[in-house]
Parts: sequence; C-alpha cells; structure tokens
Amino acid sequence: MWKFTLLLLLLIYGAARYWSNSENPKAPAVPDDQYWGTRESHSEDKTIRPFKIDVKQEVIDDLKMRLSRTQSLRKPLEDIGWIYGVDSEHLQTVLEYWRTKYDWTKRQSLLNNYSQFETSIQGLDIHFYHVKPRIIEDSSIRVLPLLLVHGWPGSIVEFQRIIPLLTIPRDDRDFIFELIIPSLPGYGFSDPAARPGLGSTQVSQKLKRIYVYEQTSQRLNKWVNFGNYIRCIMAVDGLFHSKACRSNLTLIFFLSQSTDRKHRY
Repeated sequence: MWKFTLLLLLLIYGAARYWSNSENPKAPAVPDDQYWGTRESHSEDKTIRPFKIDVKQEVIDDLKMRLSRTQSLRKPLEDIGWIYGVDSEHLQTVLEYWRTKYDWTKRQSLLNNYSQFETSIQGLDIHFYHVKPRIIEDSSIRVLPLLLVHGWPGSIVEFQRIIPLLTIPRDDRDFIFELIIPSLPGYGFSDPAARPGLGSTQVSQKLKRIYVYEQTSQRLNKWVNFGNYIRCIMAVDGLFHSKACRSNLTLIFFLSQSTDRKHRY
C-alpha cells in the first residue's frame, strides 16, 4: 500500500513541477482575410440577408422514391447485436420511418418559427438564427447576447426546445437572452469550404465576424461537442470579450502545431 501511495505522490509532484515550469504558449496569429469559397473574386458582401427554409416538394418526393428502391438487407448475425456495425433490421425500420412517417412539412415550419439570416464571410454563406426576446421597451430587464454553437454530428435543431426558455421573460429573473445560433460551415444551410484547411481556428474567425456584423457588445457563450474546440480557441485568442463561457464537454486542450502548419491549433 505504501508503495502505491509513494508512487502517487511522486506523480503528483512531477506533474506540479512540470506545469509550474511550463510557459504559457502564445496563440498563433490567424489572418482574418482567408478565402474559402469557390469564386475567384474575393469581394465580400457584408449585408445580413433574411433567410427562410423552403425545400421543394419534388425534392421530398424524390427522396421517398429513392428510399423505396432500397435493396433488401441481409439479416444480422445471430446474437451479435451491433458489434459488427448497424443492425440491418433496425436500419430497415429507420428507412421505413423516413419514407412513410417523417413529416418534413411540419419540421420545416418549426425551423422557420424564428428569424433566420445569412451573410457572406470569407467566401462562404453562413446561416444563423438571430432570436430577439419579446420585452417591453422601457422594461428594466437586462438583455444579454448569447452565442450557441452546435456540435458534431449536429445542427441548430439541437437548440429548438431551449430557445423559448432563454428568450421568454420570467418573474424570478431580471435578465433575458438575445440569441445568435449559427450553422457551422458545411452544416445545415451554411456553405462548405471549397478547399482543405478550414479548422476550428478558422471557424472561430467566422463566428467573430457574425458578432461584428450584428454589433453585439457583451457576450456569453455556450458550446457543445465540436463547438467546444472552437470555444477553446476563442478563449485563447481573445476573439470575444465574453462575460462567461460554458461547455457540456470537458476537454484537456493543448496548443499544438497546426495541421496546415500555419494557422491551426
């Protein structure tokens, strides 16, 4: 027992010495003029444009037709569950659900409940919600801007249920939130990059641009999953002078040499 205790104390002592002698690394300078679109022109439209989801019925009909043409799936191995991959019987129920039960019209209506916009940032059109609380103008309630960033795999749908909870005033609170909820590049209705290298660092620059365009001053951040990496970079870079930052994924995050050898943590 004493050997284990001694080993544990030595490990704690070594870790403490290591961290006490380690200098805080400087965040690399990330240019904010990088271009990720397909157009040769680097001109950028900084206007905020209203956006509404409108998937044509022929697109939905085509999807259902292709789902109905799926070939018969082999039965899964006996008593094996999901060890070797997706259970084919479960997959068949998913296909049937998408083909006969999923109501896209209803979902589209729910997604369009809140104000949506898009803006061009470094060659990509970025989609986002901007949800303002409904309060009386002379009210003493404080309005705090809150940035919500979805995870991977994920989308803005993750926040559908909590939007009303954050934007509807309560008698026991003297504050309310004004929300900005972007779709990360390549997710939902935001454009994907046309070339490699668009990592968490570069995405953080894009979210900074949205805040600049919307002219918000105080900032609070809440992140999930993949968005947590972006939050870490923003915190190190000081891209947002945030009042608070909250993540539901705990990470030990180190600065390291970038994969593109220039501008990525």
